[in-house]
Amino acid sequence: PTHFRITIVTTLSTSHSWDGVARKTGASVYHLADFLKPADMVKGILHIIFNHHVDCMYIMNSEAAYGAAKVIKRVAPWLPIIDRIEAPDPGGGYPMISAKVGREFIDLRTVSHVKLAQLMHQKYGLSQDSVRVIYIGTNRARIEEISRNRRGVLHVMCNLSAETPVGRFVGRFANQKRPEGFV
Repeated sequence: PTHFRITIVTTLSTSHSWDGVARKTGASVYHLADFLKPADMVKGILHIIFNHHVDCMYIMNSEAAYGAAKVIKRVAPWLPIIDRIEAPDPGGGYPMISAKVGREFIDLRTVSHVKLAQLMHQKYGLSQDSVRVIYIGTNRARIEEISRNRRGVLHVMCNLSAETPVGRFVGRFANQKRPEGFV
């Protein structure tokens, strides 16, 4: 059980392959691009903020949400807005978009690694205290305990011994996700 009410809002049309999983966890899911014109996206986001009593807005890879941040702060100045940036982009991408929105509209920027925080500071002029590094991590002790105590489904399917380490890459095969680094 969670102490949070989760509302997921998507702003681009897509197949929504994770939709069922999110709903099973109790999250409310709204795919705004499926029924709103781009010009109405800000109104749709505000509607959800007020009707779901949202206490914090978390932006991840949504140009529409970044574009709405200024209006949202004007209409709901009490609402903290946090963003998450996972990777730099040669063309600027989300690090640049986040920086352009401005500190007065994004309360906290989180990034996945130190080099990205440094890039945001050096290239886009954000103060070091306005960007926090939060590593994407796993509980290694738990993983080791699971691998010692039970044979995983993949081990059984592939006829592997329980001692054989198995790794998985979950992500797009895009340069910024660095699949070759994983391998």
